[in-house]
Amino acid sequence: MGVSAKACFAEFLGTMFFVWCGCGSAVSTQMWQSGEKDGGNLVSIALGFGFAIAALAYSIGPISGGHMNPAVSFSFLLIGKLDPSSTIAYIVSQCLGAIVGAAALYLCVSNQTDICAGELKEGALLSSNICKGPRIKDADEVPGDWGPPFGLFANVAKDGMNGFFIEMIGTALLIFVVLMTAVSSKGAKSSGNAAPIAIGWAVMLAHLVMVPFTGCGINPARV
Repeated sequence: MGVSAKACFAEFLGTMFFVWCGCGSAVSTQMWQSGEKDGGNLVSIALGFGFAIAALAYSIGPISGGHMNPAVSFSFLLIGKLDPSSTIAYIVSQCLGAIVGAAALYLCVSNQTDICAGELKEGALLSSNICKGPRIKDADEVPGDWGPPFGLFANVAKDGMNGFFIEMIGTALLIFVVLMTAVSSKGAKSSGNAAPIAIGWAVMLAHLVMVPFTGCGINPARV
C-alpha cells in the first residue's frame, strides 16, 4: 500500500524546514565570527539541528512518521515497514524539500557580502565579520572578490576514507536511535511520546562530533 500525497507533502515540508533551521543555525553562528573555528559555534550548530529534528518529528510524525531523511526511509524499507514505491515517494519528497529549504536559506543570506566592497578601505580592517571569511583568493593566495557569505558551499572532506567512516558511524547512530525508540515495540512502549527527543539528541551528538570533519551530513537529502 502506497503512502498518501498528504504524507509525502509532510515529508517535503518537514525536510524543507529542517534544512532551513539546521543549516541556518550554522550560517547565523558566523554573523559574529565569520570564518572562525569556535567551540561555542559548534554547540550552537548541534543544538540547531537537534532541536529542529525533534520539533519537526513531533509536528509531522502523526502524518508521515517524520522521516525527513532518505537514510531513515531506506532503513524502513529494509525492515519491511515501507514498500519500494512508498520509499521512493518519500525520498523524492525529502530531496525536493531539502532543495527548497537550501534555496530559501540562500535567498535569505546571499546578498550579505554586497556591503563588503564598500567597506574595504586602503590600509583599514573590515568592520563587518561577514566580510572577513568569504573573500575568494586566487592561486597566489591574493584576496579578490567576495563569494557567498558564511562559507556557503565550502564543506569538503579532506580525506575521503576518514569522511566515509565518520559519516557511516554518525548515520548508523541516528538510524539505531530511530529504530530502537520509534519502531521497536519495546522501545516505542518505553519511550512513549519522547522518541523525537531521543532522535533530536542523536542528531545533536552526531553534529558535535562530525561538524569539524565533514559538516555532518548523515542525511543524503541535505548533503
